[in-house]
Amino acid sequence: MPPSPLLLPSSRPQLEVRYIILPPGPLPPLNRLHARGTPSRSFVIGFLLAIWTQACQTGMPFVDILGASKTSVLNTANLAANAPLGLTTKGIVVGAGTLPPTPSDYALGNLILHGVAPGQLSYAACTFVDPYIVGDIVYAGISRIILNSSGGSIYIAEIGLYQSLRDTATANNLMTARDLLASTITMPTGTSKQFIYTFATET
Repeated sequence: MPPSPLLLPSSRPQLEVRYIILPPGPLPPLNRLHARGTPSRSFVIGFLLAIWTQACQTGMPFVDILGASKTSVLNTANLAANAPLGLTTKGIVVGAGTLPPTPSDYALGNLILHGVAPGQLSYAACTFVDPYIVGDIVYAGISRIILNSSGGSIYIAEIGLYQSLRDTATANNLMTARDLLASTITMPTGTSKQFIYTFATET
């Protein structure tokens, strides 16, 4: 039996996410930046579980970034990615894991923690570009500057996005996207990079 037309890929991207890694500095317009980015193909189940919690206004079973099984609750903080300086449980995060992403992934393969000790990176706060329209495409973005002050080189092989999803008692976070970089990035000590996810939806 042929697949339902509703399940066939569209010739027009309805939601396209890309990532790009740049030196720190002001971002160019997102429509130009998005065109330069690498397509993200690694939304995981957490992305839809968080949306469905809000859309259906009912609890969804999920696994948080620590591997604990939870049940979500409706909350205004759900989907938040506004990580402050130093927080690696929310927002854009990077790691050294090299296994290919799977739909059930709940965390990076090997998260690089915040700090200045060997093997650590210094995470700035996440910043956002609000949605705006260019032609028939709406763009938005989230970025984070990460600095290596560890005294040695750090190797980055993966990038991901952690977002809030509350359970009945406490704030929890889950992973909504994970991408394996095409090639491992070397960050010598004293250098920094800006990691960006861009979002585009076309009418």
